[in-house]
Amino acid sequence: MKYYIFYIIAGVMFLLTIISFFPNFNKSFFIGGSNDSMAEMITANVIVKVILLSVTIYFLFRILGRGNVLNFSFLIIAFSLWVMSGRTVGIMPGGKIKVGWFYFETNELNVCVESNIDCQTITDYQTKVSKNFFWNVEIENQQIKRNIFIGPVIWSPALKVLQKAFGAGKYTQ
Repeated sequence: MKYYIFYIIAGVMFLLTIISFFPNFNKSFFIGGSNDSMAEMITANVIVKVILLSVTIYFLFRILGRGNVLNFSFLIIAFSLWVMSGRTVGIMPGGKIKVGWFYFETNELNVCVESNIDCQTITDYQTKVSKNFFWNVEIENQQIKRNIFIGPVIWSPALKVLQKAFGAGKYTQ
């Protein structure tokens, strides 16, 4: 009876990880509608999520048996990495960036804010993507300057895709 909270946590983690096995649904759910064919979505590999889930649940139930500081420390590390593996970044044509956790959108950024300006010029030649500390990316042009948290698990592929999508030309001031 007193361990129900652990079973609920493990079940929710399991369900959030199972969502990763349906990539077509995930992309249309995260991007939204018919735009998913032209958008690009970056998320962690399913195998990474499953391994981190298994390690987290192992230490979660190990604490139930005999809770010590070492098991609890490993649980916190594994759980944190599992949460970071759920980070999702979507890049849509027209300069829209969506970020979220486990395919649920939490933030949306439009690189081309003004509608009367050529967005292709803004995204290709006037937008700069720069790395910041702690897995953050700064998107900057004449209209916006925003930081986006990417996370350690998808840092490298997300940075490559963002630099390819924005600022493919030369940054002009």
